[in-house]
Amino acid sequence: MEKLGTGINRIKKAMMKMNLPEPVFEYNSSFQVTLFDKKSKLVDTVGVNVGVNVGVNVGVNVGVESLLEHIKSHPGQRVVQFTEVFGVTARTIERWIKQLKAEGKIEFKGSSKKGGYYLK
Repeated sequence: MEKLGTGINRIKKAMMKMNLPEPVFEYNSSFQVTLFDKKSKLVDTVGVNVGVNVGVNVGVNVGVESLLEHIKSHPGQRVVQFTEVFGVTARTIERWIKQLKAEGKIEFKGSSKKGGYYLK
């Protein structure tokens, strides 16, 4: 856990950065998240039994995709710059990078002191 209680706000910010409508979070007798696509159509509704896992996965996936888009438009940057842009810890950025590397989408080029991340 990085910061207690920051997941919902980070999901909202990440979706706004991707020009997606803000998700709807409902807290009645259960927890429910409603996500929309770019045309503001309902994509998915999640109940309490999977809400936490889906919320975390959505946050991670949105973060990973946001990072990929950022690398596309700002090639050669490093973890330090990414933490400033996304407002998350270096460890979170490293997890996102690990996922993108495993998917073969990005690579690190250059020396360990001067290099940065680029699309493959």
